[in-house]
Amino acid sequence: MWYKDIILGSSSSYMHVNVE
Repeated sequence: MWYKDIILGSSSSYMHVNVE
């Protein structure tokens, strides 16, 4: 889940969220 990646501090996942 993308929000979980954000909580973990994954910049890549955060950017992925911006794309979606």
